[in-house]
Amino acid sequence: MSGISKIALIDAANGVIDQYSGMKLTIRQIYYRLVAAQIIPNLVSSYKKLVNTLTFARREGTVDYDAIEDRTRAVHQPTSELQTEGAAEYFNEYYDYLKTLDANYRMPQWWGQKVKLQVWVEKQALASLFQSVTDGWGIDLVVCRGYPSLTLLYEASNILNDEDAKDLQILYFGDFDPSGADIERAVGESLGKDFDVDMEINRVAITREQIAKYHIPPAPAKKTDSRYRGFVEAEGVAWQVELDAIEPKILQNMIDKAIREHFDQDQKKQRDQELERRKNKIRSYLEDCFNPDFEPPEDDEDSLTSR
Repeated sequence: MSGISKIALIDAANGVIDQYSGMKLTIRQIYYRLVAAQIIPNLVSSYKKLVNTLTFARREGTVDYDAIEDRTRAVHQPTSELQTEGAAEYFNEYYDYLKTLDANYRMPQWWGQKVKLQVWVEKQALASLFQSVTDGWGIDLVVCRGYPSLTLLYEASNILNDEDAKDLQILYFGDFDPSGADIERAVGESLGKDFDVDMEINRVAITREQIAKYHIPPAPAKKTDSRYRGFVEAEGVAWQVELDAIEPKILQNMIDKAIREHFDQDQKKQRDQELERRKNKIRSYLEDCFNPDFEPPEDDEDSLTSR
């Protein structure tokens, strides 16, 4: 680690932080990105120096405290609902909401789609980055945090089995290492055998092809991993690469592309037409409620004037 100065390491860390557009990162996530960029070697001593350097930098003000988070520890605060506002303010907000109910009305993004998707990611450190994509698509995100618990598998299976969609798909993102490969197998096996989920699981990243394409330097696979021998036999290599090593924008594009490939645009058009039809009907009801002189069309069989 003597090859990089403290100032250069801080600058490199800030460069990684800037790539994530305001998302909070863990120190371990910054570490993997610096290793992938070949700025520091993949060594325990490198990680320890990064921890110490970022501790110093935050105290000195050269790294923003808000850029880094500890996802294993947190301050729990009560919900804002307990900090009640005045009755008049509450009523006015509710009244305004009702008057714009037609504009606020929503339908599920995947209404009528034949495919039900879930995105699974091995790393807790990448949850925020993944949510920035999956939330926009209205897709369930399952964070394994290594091998998922049976409770998590059960909850995910209930969601999958509770859908009318005939085609259930899991898009899996994990490390290219002995455990990362086996987690993918374990998830598919448990959902099928333990919870009778008829689904298909597909690894989107990280793959050997992506490692070669983006010139990501590997690290030696851990021989202490009980799955090491099977991994070497299956893959023909004795090295590994973390999912975190992929640049954030590239990874987000991978997630978006994988989801988009399962999304039927023709069905989306039908969904949009149905959404507009329902908004118009709600708008008609609102006119009747807030404007007593409003006359709905005579052929409107759902008119509230008959009540």
